Amino acid sequence: MTQIGEVIGRIDAVQATIAAAVEEQSATTSEMVRNVTEISSGSAQISSNVSDIARGTESNREGAGHTATTASSLAASAERLQELTGRFTA
Repeated sequence: MTQIGEVIGRIDAVQATIAAAVEEQSATTSEMVRNVTEISSGSAQISSNVSDIARGTESNREGAGHTATTASSLAASAERLQELTGRFTA
């Protein structure tokens, strides 16, 4: 009878060890899921930021094109103004 009690005690100890290991593994898995979720969220934010940068770059490119056109027009106007004032100073 004593031996049966000892065996049952060892079985209980092994089951407790297994239960603790399963609980630890569950906690580790939960932490991994949390980390993957954070990484996914971070990746989505990076993607959004890259899209915003691309839109900003396109807007800057368009602005630079308008500036170049305006500068060219201004240069032509300045040249024409020099021609007209040159008539009076010559």
